[in-house]
Amino acid sequence: SGMAGTQGLLERITQENNVQTRHAVTMRIAVNQVSIATRDLVLLSDEQDMKKAAERLAASRAVYDQADEALGKMFAAKEG
Repeated sequence: SGMAGTQGLLERITQENNVQTRHAVTMRIAVNQVSIATRDLVLLSDEQDMKKAAERLAASRAVYDQADEALGKMFAAKEG
């Protein structure tokens, strides 16, 4: 029926928007973590601490890249 179809459409839109929002929030958090790790790299002088900061930086960039790719695929699927 019309109401059931409308309800289904609204649920699908909401679910898709929630996933997109989750990816965007993940990207925002990763950007903050990249900033912190970059700051730490600049301020630190101990080689071991710098290595840990560089590892955190690389991990945060990877998280960002994964979320960016997933979000990009969602938008590409919408356009295609």
